[in-house]
Amino acid sequence: RFELFSPTATLEVNVVRKQIAPAAVLGTTIDLETGSLTAIVKADFSCSAGEHFQLLAEITDAWTLDGIESDPAGALQDHHYVGYEDHRKQLQIRLSEPLSPDQPLRLLIRAHRTPIFELHAEDFRPILFPGLEDSERLVAIAPDASFRLDVQGDAGVNRRSPTSLDPRHADLIAPRSGALIFRDNQLANLMTVKVSREDPKFGVRNEVDVVVDGETLTEGSRA
Repeated sequence: RFELFSPTATLEVNVVRKQIAPAAVLGTTIDLETGSLTAIVKADFSCSAGEHFQLLAEITDAWTLDGIESDPAGALQDHHYVGYEDHRKQLQIRLSEPLSPDQPLRLLIRAHRTPIFELHAEDFRPILFPGLEDSERLVAIAPDASFRLDVQGDAGVNRRSPTSLDPRHADLIAPRSGALIFRDNQLANLMTVKVSREDPKFGVRNEVDVVVDGETLTEGSRA
């Protein structure tokens, strides 16, 4: 309700559609190998209204971006850094085809960093998308057979197994056998994952054959 105090007064009302931020479900697979620490992030974006021609992301100092791909192919126009704040690189991702309610988007992001042997929250979050309407994150830390993981501070963290994941979430990660899988949220901020080398274990079976022929004794062995 409006009240005008002059016969010549006018009122102009502009109606603008509210921009609703996208939502995303992210799956991060971190591979630990001798001499390397790499990450693959699959991010499924959706929105309930409007069109979005760009996404803003943050990458921590420790991680180096190796590349970004899109599904559908051709939806990604380019990406470049636009700023730096609080030890995070600000990344702008521009789309040639907009994210819309009828056209969701998947991004495949690859990154690497210097290998470390004690992982904290920022180490298993190579890329973040601030300002989303809703975000769900799943992480798989996958060491090769020469490493062992010791997890601390994970009280309350929702740990998962590959068989407990629904198809949508299972498609977002690619863990090795024995990987640590968990839902990444504020409860994971206190987690520490210590990586140690697994001592190799060997088993040897030795068989001895003895043959007696008269006064001759012949001995042989097989491993």
